[in-house]
Amino acid sequence: MTSFLAIVKLTCRSAVRSHVFQFLLFVLILGVFLVPNTIKGDGTPYSYMQVSLEYSLTFITVMLMLSGVWLGCQTMTADVEDCRLHLIVAKPISRYLVWLGKLTGVLLVLTSLLIISAAVIYGFIIYQYSRQDFSKEERARMENEVLTGRRAYRPVLPDLKEITMKVFQSKKNASGQLIANTLTGNERAKAIDSVYREVVASLAEIKPGQTRVWNYEGLPENLTENSRFYVRYKAYSGSIEANQNQEHGYGSWGALFTWIEQPDTGTLKPGQKPPEPQKRQAFLMKPPEQILCSAVNEFEMPAARVIVDGKAVIGFQNLSQTGKNLFIQVADGPVIYVKYTSFADNYARAVFMIFLGIAAVVIISVSVSSFLSLPTAIFFAIAYMMTGVFTSYLIGTEAMYGGLASMPAMDLYGYYMGRIIEMTIIPVQKFGISGLVATGELIEFATIGSALLFQVILKGVPLALLGAWLYNRRDLALAAIKR
Repeated sequence: MTSFLAIVKLTCRSAVRSHVFQFLLFVLILGVFLVPNTIKGDGTPYSYMQVSLEYSLTFITVMLMLSGVWLGCQTMTADVEDCRLHLIVAKPISRYLVWLGKLTGVLLVLTSLLIISAAVIYGFIIYQYSRQDFSKEERARMENEVLTGRRAYRPVLPDLKEITMKVFQSKKNASGQLIANTLTGNERAKAIDSVYREVVASLAEIKPGQTRVWNYEGLPENLTENSRFYVRYKAYSGSIEANQNQEHGYGSWGALFTWIEQPDTGTLKPGQKPPEPQKRQAFLMKPPEQILCSAVNEFEMPAARVIVDGKAVIGFQNLSQTGKNLFIQVADGPVIYVKYTSFADNYARAVFMIFLGIAAVVIISVSVSSFLSLPTAIFFAIAYMMTGVFTSYLIGTEAMYGGLASMPAMDLYGYYMGRIIEMTIIPVQKFGISGLVATGELIEFATIGSALLFQVILKGVPLALLGAWLYNRRDLALAAIKR
C-alpha cells in the first residue's frame, strides 16, 4: 500500500508540473468565471440562469476530458521517454501496481478540479439567483423549471405497430386488391414503413375543433392537496416540416378531474342508512389561449383530483379560427413534470455523471498509452472518442428515413456498423447531461447506474485490464538508454 500511495503522489505532482496541464487549468479557471458572465441567452432572467448553468457545466466537462486525455497519455509515457522508468521497475514493485497508481493519480487530480469547478458554478448560480432583482413571477418560474429536480412522465403510447398492421391489411391498390396480398419482400417493407409514418402523423395531428387526449400512468400517488405538476409541450402549426417560423395557434388545455361526492345527510330520516359516496369525473378546460408554435411551452396544473391512483388524463382542444391544424408529435407528447428532489441533489447527480465520463476518458487514455508513444497515444484516444460521436450520427440516420425499410443499402450498412461499434466502445458523449440539469429534469439513479455498469464497468474495466497487461508486457529496455 505504501508503494501504491507513493506512485499516486508522484503522479499527482508530475501532473501539476506539466506545462500543458497548467495551460488547460488556466483555461478551465478562466472559463468557469467568464462563461456565466458572457452568455446572456434571449435576454430574460430565466434564460440567463438556464444558459449559464448549461454552458458552464458543458465547458468544465469538455475541458476536464481534454485534460484527462493529456494527463492520461503523458503520465504513462513520460517515464519511458525520459529514461526514468528503469529506476522504478528495478524495485520490487509490480508493473500492474505502477499502472494502477498512475491511473488513480490522474483521476484524483481531475476529480479535485471537478469538485472545485462544480462548487464555484453552483455558488455562482445561487448567488445570482439571490442577489438579482427578479420579479416574483420570474423567481417562481426559475424555481419550478431550473432550480429543481423534476421527474418526467411521458404519455402511454398506443401500440403503433399493431395499428400500422391493421391499416396496412385494409389498404387497397388502384385495382381494388389488398396490397398485403400483392406486395412481397422489400416493396412490402417499404409500404409498411409508409403506413407507419402516416399513422404517426395522424396521431400527431389535431384538426380545428378536435380534442386530443393523452393518458399517463406511474405518476406519484402521495401528492398533497396543494401539490402542482407541470406540462411541457411543443406544438407545430400547419405541418411539422414546413413550420420553420414561429406562428401562433389557439386552443385550450384541460384535464380529467376526479372527486368523491359526499351524500347529503341533512334530509335523511332517523335510522335511515346514508347512501354511499359517489365517484364523479368531469373533463375541465382552462380558458383558451394563444400558443407559440415551434417553441417549448409549459404550464402548471393542480395535482389534486387530476392525478388519481397514479394516473392522469390530459387533453388539448384546437380552437384555431384560421383553419390550421396543430401537431404535437407522438414521441414527444406533452410531458408531465413532478418535483422529486432539490436542485442541490440533482446538481450533485449531474456532477457524479460528469465524474463517470472523466473516469471513462482517463481509462481510455491510460490504456492506449500503455504501449504507445505520447503523440500516437493522444491521437488514438481522441480518435476513440470521436468514433463514439460518429456512431451516434450513423445510428441517427434511421430517424432521417423514418425506419430501416426505406434506408439505402450503404446507409443501412453504416447503421448496423454504428450499432456494433457502439456496443464495443465507450461513447463518452453520453455522459454529457448539462441540458437535463438546466431544464430542471431529474437525473435518474437508473441513468447513473446504467452508465456506471454498462460503460465504465463492463466496457471500461476490460479495456483497463488490457492496458495493464500490455504495460506489463511492454519492452522497457529503451528506458535505460539515453536517446
